Amino acid sequence: ILNFCVESTNAQSGAVFLRDPAAPDTLVAHGVYGLFPPLKPAPDKVFARHQYLAERLKKEPVRMGEGIVGKVAEQARPLLIAEARLDPMIPPSANQIVQIETLMAAPLLVRGELVGVIVLVNRRTENDPFRPDDLDLLCALADQAAITVNLVRVYSELSEKQRLEQELEVAHQFQEMLLPREAPIVEGLEIAGYSAPAQEVGGDYYDFFDVDAE
Repeated sequence: ILNFCVESTNAQSGAVFLRDPAAPDTLVAHGVYGLFPPLKPAPDKVFARHQYLAERLKKEPVRMGEGIVGKVAEQARPLLIAEARLDPMIPPSANQIVQIETLMAAPLLVRGELVGVIVLVNRRTENDPFRPDDLDLLCALADQAAITVNLVRVYSELSEKQRLEQELEVAHQFQEMLLPREAPIVEGLEIAGYSAPAQEVGGDYYDFFDVDAE
């Protein structure tokens, strides 16, 4: 999806940041295309090696409202910076990686709920800023991307649920194997035992033991 967005808009680089289900107030880069600069203030040494930039971007979460990505996520509105050289939203550390000439970003929304943010940086042709029609195209692609991302996430959650259900079923079978198959026969007594866990498995067991006369 990211590659298609980059190629369709003739961009140099791009990144997709997805909202972290475990921490809804943060986003994490899940896809990076080309030499994508960090869009939040960072120490110079952090981004000294270009070849490690993408991996570091994927490891560093972005908080809601932080930097360009965080602001687009917080406001859930697209952003177009046609002339980025003097724009105060561009952190100086970003330009140490690649000079940002133009930038646009769009939120990924599903039924009004934020899924992530896609950001594209610079055009492949020099002195060619992103235009409003480029942003319209990116927004249209972002809508489709959001649906796809959401479907993948739902499918992953269903797969995980099915896996857990299968594991619980196996645990249920093992628990039944640990229980006595039948009650002992003792003259003068009627003995019975029964166990039914409230859910798939429980923490209670029973067994029968022979005790000598002493």
